Amino acid sequence: MLREREFKRIVMDEATMIKENEAFLSATSAEQLVLVGDQKQLGPTFEFKVTGPTSMFSRLIQAGHPHDFLNTQYRMHESLMQVPNLLFYNNLIKCGYQGNPWKKFMYSNSPFLFIDVPSGKEQLKGTSFCNHEEVDVIVKLKDYCLDIF
Repeated sequence: MLREREFKRIVMDEATMIKENEAFLSATSAEQLVLVGDQKQLGPTFEFKVTGPTSMFSRLIQAGHPHDFLNTQYRMHESLMQVPNLLFYNNLIKCGYQGNPWKKFMYSNSPFLFIDVPSGKEQLKGTSFCNHEEVDVIVKLKDYCLDIF
């Protein structure tokens, strides 16, 4: 049904996850292609090894096509964004996140809560790992949170 259809504009969100051939095929039916994404995040998933850019989005940026860099994120606490900001964005990302003072996890000013489970042992289950001791701790933490809130 869409083969005969022409579009003025096609917008692809999370464009770095779209394989080049998929983006290219869509582009043949549009006057304008708008790609939105972040080439520093996960690319498309292949069942084989791919060398070079894996998305049209990444290839166009590498080729020097004009693009805009959005430098403010609003999704996470500034403490959480520090590592990816340093490792992937050369500290160019600004934090626009505004925390809610009424939503403090475990009455803490920190967005982190580390719980060590030294007795935990990881076991291979299929292609993933399972740790029953950590699951028990999480269940207890959930029960505690339900009791205090």
